[in-house]
Amino acid sequence: MTHYLPSFLLILSLVAACAGPAEGPAPQVPMEPQKWNCLTFEASIETDIEQIWVKAMDRIKERTNGLLDIRYLSSGALAIKPEDWLRAVSGGELEFPI
Repeated sequence: MTHYLPSFLLILSLVAACAGPAEGPAPQVPMEPQKWNCLTFEASIETDIEQIWVKAMDRIKERTNGLLDIRYLSSGALAIKPEDWLRAVSGGELEFPI
């Protein structure tokens, strides 16, 4: 279970850096809400560790005021096989796998 920790910390660090307060005046261009899909190798998102991920994604949505909505999905939730995840990311079908 701890093999997820480095990926988890990297993703949260990147999102937190992007969602943090900007220096100077706020941009005048309104930002469009983004909906991302995040797939995991796990067959279910009901385990304790998976629920931590779900809560983290919910907190990201909350901290970005809904501008970044990440759906955390179990393997098989989308019609993309794990061996095709990299192709799906480069093709824009999937935002990121874990």
